[in-house]
Formats: sequence, C-alpha cells, structure tokens
Amino acid sequence: MRTVDNARTTDTRAGAFQRHLPLLATEVICLAAVVVSVLTRQWSDIIIPALLIPAGLVPLLLEHWARTPIPAWLQGLYAALLLSGPFLGSHLHFYAVWGLWDTVVHFYSGILIALGTVYALGIAYRRTDLITPPWFEAVVVIAVSGLVALLWEMSEFTADIVVGTNAQRNNTDTMVDLVAGTSAALLVVIPLLLHRRRGWFAAFGSLV
Repeated sequence: MRTVDNARTTDTRAGAFQRHLPLLATEVICLAAVVVSVLTRQWSDIIIPALLIPAGLVPLLLEHWARTPIPAWLQGLYAALLLSGPFLGSHLHFYAVWGLWDTVVHFYSGILIALGTVYALGIAYRRTDLITPPWFEAVVVIAVSGLVALLWEMSEFTADIVVGTNAQRNNTDTMVDLVAGTSAALLVVIPLLLHRRRGWFAAFGSLV
C-alpha cells in the first residue's frame, strides 16, 4: 500500500513539474539576465528581471491558496506575458524598437485576464454550486478585463506624476490601451459561450 502511495506522490510531483515548466523557464531566463547585468555592472538593468522572479511565482501561490491546479497552458500564457511585456518590451527596450508592441501586449494581457477570470469563476461555481446564465458569465469576464485595464492606466498615470515616468504619452495612447485590453476579452467570451452552449473549444473544460 505504501508503494502505491509513493508512486502516486511521484506522479503528482512529476505532473506539477511539467505544469510549472513554463514558469521555471521564465525564472531561469530572468535569473540569467540578473547575473549578466551584475557581471556587466549595468545596475539599472537588474530591476525588471529581479522583479519578474517573484512575479513568476504568483501562479504557484494561487494554486496553493485556491487548492486547485492551474492548467499548464494557462501558466504558459502567463509566462509569455512576463517575457513579452516587462522583459522584452522594457528590459530589452523592444517598446522603443516597435511602438505598436505596447498595444500588442495590452491586447494579449486582456486575453490572459479574461481567461484568469473564467478560471476564478469556475472555482467559485464548483465550490458554491452557483449557476448563472452564460451571458452573465460573459458580462463578468468583459467587465473584469475592462476594470483591470482601467486600473493599469491609473497606475501609469500615478507613476507619471509621482515618479516622473512617461508611461502615458497622450490621450490617444491611453484610450488605445484601454480599448485593446477590454476588447481582447471578446476573443475569450465568444468561445466560452460556444463551449457552454455547444461543448466546443474543449480547452475551456480545464477552466470551468
């Protein structure tokens, strides 16, 4: 009996390792960037990859708190956001190379936030036996994406005033970011509704 339990524990650990592999890869990349910055004495370049290291641990903490595994593909999307936005965009200055990259990242983050909202709602539904119409679930997903996009723009506005950054260049830039972050939720809501009504897009089964 103990042998069976040990085998199950090994399988669980192996599954957890594979599930967290995208985050582990992100941690290695960020740690390597910190080491390179130290060796080259580029002290200001240490900040972003150093902050991304604890940021990469967020899904692990959420799993522990929610007592529910986060799908590997969703963790991979989160890791891709960390690498495409703060790391590639800010640390490697890709925002300066291609101005539209900021809009792309905002749109992509909107998709991830919407998927995260579906995941959170799925946990709530399972634990409370709550049943809501699919349209209400869709409205909540879009609303949360819009709220997060708004809060992000507010944080940029605050940073520009307090710290003296230039995150918000003008009203057009702000509105484009808001629209990108909010409208991206539609790419999640439409397949979600189709999954609820017709069983399509099986990947949503791991969220709901």
